[in-house]
Amino acid sequence: MAMHIPTLAPTHPFVVIFDWIILGCYAGFCTLEWCQVLQHAYKSNTSWPLQPLEAFSAEDFEFFLDREIPIADINLLPLATVASVHIWWQTQKSKQNGEKIPFFCDSINPQLCPIAAAIHIV
Repeated sequence: MAMHIPTLAPTHPFVVIFDWIILGCYAGFCTLEWCQVLQHAYKSNTSWPLQPLEAFSAEDFEFFLDREIPIADINLLPLATVASVHIWWQTQKSKQNGEKIPFFCDSINPQLCPIAAAIHIV
């Protein structure tokens, strides 16, 4: 599948699903963290005061250059310059809500890099 994906348009459903699979292999997402049942009505965590979304949103991904320098606009830099992504779990089944976890570039196997997958998703 990794060899077939580059031949498809970036917005093809297989490409999007493959990016979530790649990132999920590194992060071990639960369904409630990456998908919703409805397209325009988002499930939120009603036990929290601000009721954050259960699934990820673009604001839950923060990209960094080397030495943890934040990137303000990911669209302005080439993929090769991005060193890591921190993903913020607002809601977790384990109740470790608000946890931020860093993921780093896979330069050995760039087709399965979590940074590239996260950039495509966001």
